[in-house]
Amino acid sequence: MVYSVLGFLGIAAALVIGSQLGHERADRNALIASEEVATRVPVTEPEIKVHLLHDKIEGIVLGAAVGDALGRVTEFIDTTEAITRKYGPDGVTSFKSFTGGDWVMHPYSRECIAAYTDDTVMSLIVLQEALRHTDAQLFIDALTERFRRLFGKDAFTVDPLYQVRAHGIQNRSACTRPAAKIPLEAIPEYDRVVDSVVAKEGGCGSVMRAWPLAIVLYKDLDKAAFFADLQSRITHRHPMARAASAAMAVGVASLLQGSTPEVAVENMVKAARMFDEAEMLYKPLAHTVVKAESILEDTVLTSDMIQYAAQQARAGIDPSRILGTHNSKLENRSTEGFLLGWAADEAVAAAVYVFLRHPDDLGAALQEAVNTPGDSDSIATLAAALVGAHAGWNSFKKTGFDYSSLENRLELGKLVEAVFSRIKSY
Repeated sequence: MVYSVLGFLGIAAALVIGSQLGHERADRNALIASEEVATRVPVTEPEIKVHLLHDKIEGIVLGAAVGDALGRVTEFIDTTEAITRKYGPDGVTSFKSFTGGDWVMHPYSRECIAAYTDDTVMSLIVLQEALRHTDAQLFIDALTERFRRLFGKDAFTVDPLYQVRAHGIQNRSACTRPAAKIPLEAIPEYDRVVDSVVAKEGGCGSVMRAWPLAIVLYKDLDKAAFFADLQSRITHRHPMARAASAAMAVGVASLLQGSTPEVAVENMVKAARMFDEAEMLYKPLAHTVVKAESILEDTVLTSDMIQYAAQQARAGIDPSRILGTHNSKLENRSTEGFLLGWAADEAVAAAVYVFLRHPDDLGAALQEAVNTPGDSDSIATLAAALVGAHAGWNSFKKTGFDYSSLENRLELGKLVEAVFSRIKSY
């Protein structure tokens, strides 16, 4: 788990990734101004790009973890009214909002920490294995084994805080059933013929951990999408879950390349479109005219749901109408047409909605995502990864947000440095 997260540093094989990024001049000037020596020492264009890349990677990793930890305490509060009743009119705005029961005492250090959930635990495993393995088969085999260990007989040794992670049922069941070979072909059999078991694997448990592939593979959007698809096949084979995972990886990677938020979302839609035909098998009544009623009827393709969320964000539609006011669902699907985030398509769409409303303000994005009645930790971690990939971490840190109580904060910072050192020269 994250306590041994730096173990990959000695691995010789690292993925070769390009470092040419395009950035807006405003971002460059802001970054230069943040350096104390910027007014005295000339900074070259390549140096600016390297610093921006570091800032964005830090924004993704730390932002996603903070969002996850904040959202953990509201995830199972079923109404926004109940959230504000407990935490005040603004809801959860920082770790200072936590009440006594929100803190977790670590069994080893005995410190009270803001713990994160399965979202971050599994994401860090994906990040480690993606750094270790450039080959798809090696990657998926290693990742499958790591996931099986996470849920195996030594679960509490692998992760001392296993009991507070709120691991999803689908992840647990998929990783404890007899091992099966994960197909590597672009179109697996269950994309050609409906599988009744696969049809039940549309939750958000794989899209929540897709963003690390964007960091490792940010230069190659197609490969980022494919690896995101592969990691989803371990636990969530439904085309909807795989479309959401691919879209998430492509969105974050696009932002690391310097794309604008609008272009990044367009790329997310394109990535999800690759699964439209397969998804139609499982959603035969799907149509492209999306309304709230379409969501509750489960008649929307993931690509169209992302577009719908983007349209609502651009139109300034209030979060209460999109993210919802109460957690009413049937299985994973909202029964009110909200983007509650329990289903994979709702989760990535909700993240896009929040991201486009607050592309430059991680604090505002976190507050909006965390204080939702649905899968708040997953929505927050995904939205934060997108905002972090665009706006970086430095601007958020300057707001004075206190994240000193975040679980493994120092180790996560070291992980950022390790990842950055691997990819900055490629």
